[in-house]
Amino acid sequence: HTRSLCDWSSDVCSSDLQLYVQQTMSLSGTGMILLQSSSKLEMYHAGKIDSSGSGVINQSGIPINCKLYGLPTCTDISMSGSSALYAYVYAPSADVKITGGGADYNGMIQANSITSSGSGVFHYDESIGGSSRPTIGPWQEYRWNGTDWTP
Repeated sequence: HTRSLCDWSSDVCSSDLQLYVQQTMSLSGTGMILLQSSSKLEMYHAGKIDSSGSGVINQSGIPINCKLYGLPTCTDISMSGSSALYAYVYAPSADVKITGGGADYNGMIQANSITSSGSGVFHYDESIGGSSRPTIGPWQEYRWNGTDWTP
């Protein structure tokens, strides 16, 4: 379904929006949230976020214009398929998974854990970080040997 949060007749919103999502938000197939280039969005999530469709389309391409805040009960964020996201994500309780053949993330993620597999891509946007740079904790790299993943 296509829904506009502003002008129902034109499906265009030129204002800034705040959303509070109490349950699971699932975007699959052609499902998407379209953020016009002149708008800003803040979403507060209490549940799981699952994006396997077109995802959140931030037409400005400026991650800070789309802020996703995971509340303490938001413990799972998954991006897969061809979903692309330009956003700032602050979800300290969430395990974030970026998987599949085209899941691209541009921006910054602060989470409990981040897992990327397949050809999912993560690009850190330095304009978000200000004077402090993110730190990366310990990690283990795995390689496909033809039959299994090995460290």
